[in-house]
Amino acid sequence: TIDRLETYRQSIDGYKKQGMLERANRLQAIIPRIEAELGLIDDARTLLHSLPPINGSTDIPVAMAEVGEDSRAESILREDLQKSPDDTLWQDVSGPQIRGAIALSRHKPEEAIEALRPGLPYDMRSFELPAMRGRAYLAVGQPGLAAVEFRKIVDHPTVDPLSHNLPLAHLGLARAKALLGDAAGSGDEYEKFFALWKDADADLPVLKDARLEYARRPRTR
Repeated sequence: TIDRLETYRQSIDGYKKQGMLERANRLQAIIPRIEAELGLIDDARTLLHSLPPINGSTDIPVAMAEVGEDSRAESILREDLQKSPDDTLWQDVSGPQIRGAIALSRHKPEEAIEALRPGLPYDMRSFELPAMRGRAYLAVGQPGLAAVEFRKIVDHPTVDPLSHNLPLAHLGLARAKALLGDAAGSGDEYEKFFALWKDADADLPVLKDARLEYARRPRTR
């Protein structure tokens, strides 16, 4: 994940040096969503406020919702869906992600699950849909269904091997298995998560939370 962010930043700098500002901005639009999902809320919010308008971005309104600016995200969603009434990917992939993020921001995981339903046929295009659906199922207290979503990601790492959602899926599985009473399986998933992020910043919020959860978990004999 850290490598992915650095790669993005290097590419952004390269595009800017070549005068390709639109490409640089579109790539930069991905970063605040990643930051928000890693728990770097202030960083994500600061970057969102500095970005120019980028038409058609899914990541920007999702990130807005994830940092608590769900009204702004809803406004963008409404405008973009009106512009693309016949665009299947917008109606079934991008729109559901934004709706799901807004619902989760408003602590309505049941609505998020329903919003994400149209994206089911597109789950293996990338990890964003099953990752968000997994978080929603955890929030609604259905760890078995959450585990199914996170398993889609860990069983298909080649879809996007550098995605931040790959290690986070192991963390999601660890949490789901803990809620299912599988202490040993939960511990194994935490350890896989820590191994994948062994070089990550120790102050990364999601990593700190995981370490606290791991330390407090029931011990198996």
